[in-house]
Amino acid sequence: RIGKRKKLSELYDSSLNGLAVKRPTQEKGLEYNYSYYPVVFNSEENLLGVKEALEKEQIFPRRYFYPTLDSLSFLKSGNNCPVASSIASRILCLPLFDSLELSEIEQVCAVIKKEIN
Repeated sequence: RIGKRKKLSELYDSSLNGLAVKRPTQEKGLEYNYSYYPVVFNSEENLLGVKEALEKEQIFPRRYFYPTLDSLSFLKSGNNCPVASSIASRILCLPLFDSLELSEIEQVCAVIKKEIN
């Protein structure tokens, strides 16, 4: 299963290369399980545009670690987390699962390319 998700992630990587989206980096020496495919957009506006465009195609990405815990009114710690808030507003998990077809990844990437260009 991990091998299949790794191949799918690599297809995303090559298809999204050169676009205004970035992948979070992994610490060296860690073994990644390819359970998610998060991408970080330049702005929340870009993220929301892509999310809406994908949903129109019946593709349902999800926000990742959104909202941040420091922004929840019932958790009043008084601490602000500006870096986490910035990333949380711009990060989206693209579909990634064992039965995902290569053509579906190509469709996801085509929608992203169209929306952010």
